[in-house]
Amino acid sequence: MIRQESNGNKPTITQHFTRAVIRAMEVQGIAIPNAVLERVSHYQGEDRIPMAVQDEIWTSLVAENTKPGFGLEIGLTIQPGSLDLIGFLLLSCDTLEDALDALITYNPLVSEGGEFLSTETPKGVQLIYSPFYKAVREERVETVLSALVTLSRYLTGGHAHPIAVNVAHPVIGDALRYQQLGCPVYFDQAVDSIVFSREHLETPLMQANTLVNQQMRQLADDKLKQFKLDEVSKKVS
Repeated sequence: MIRQESNGNKPTITQHFTRAVIRAMEVQGIAIPNAVLERVSHYQGEDRIPMAVQDEIWTSLVAENTKPGFGLEIGLTIQPGSLDLIGFLLLSCDTLEDALDALITYNPLVSEGGEFLSTETPKGVQLIYSPFYKAVREERVETVLSALVTLSRYLTGGHAHPIAVNVAHPVIGDALRYQQLGCPVYFDQAVDSIVFSREHLETPLMQANTLVNQQMRQLADDKLKQFKLDEVSKKVS
């Protein structure tokens, strides 16, 4: 697996993922401030919104809600479609490891709010998530990690799941709620990560399709190339 660096001085995130987070909150009955909805609607019709706006959204949500740890529940509702083109690419990969490789490579197309890096461990492979943001870090990290747990189950039809989740922060709220992740969760760790066994990484995906994967990868490569060119253009201008 490889590491993908962040692009540009003004990172962005897709509208799809942002709206998926808002929908998840609505389903859970979490109050969404009008200011948040108005901020998002300002970018209606655009593919991406600035991460700075995403920071404002999360800050407002935490300020308006007293329920601790809602980020974990949000992540558990995330589906591949929330990742736009990359979601279809992940679905068509051969194995879970192939899907995680694709996520590492093409993650900037979803969000420039952080990066992924994989490392070998005695128990398997650790997928480390390094966020670049500071605003509402703990809630957002839990959203990402729980979303990855959900995706690993979804892609493999429930046949693969992490053997451990590590978070760099202390427990948020009731520790029992972390049981939803279906594996041990360790707090106050050096990194935020998910650990998969080698056996689970080799699990075939339910919707693996070589032809579709090739097409999706070509589209993703073209989009990533254009994305990088746009970032260079922004820096020059």
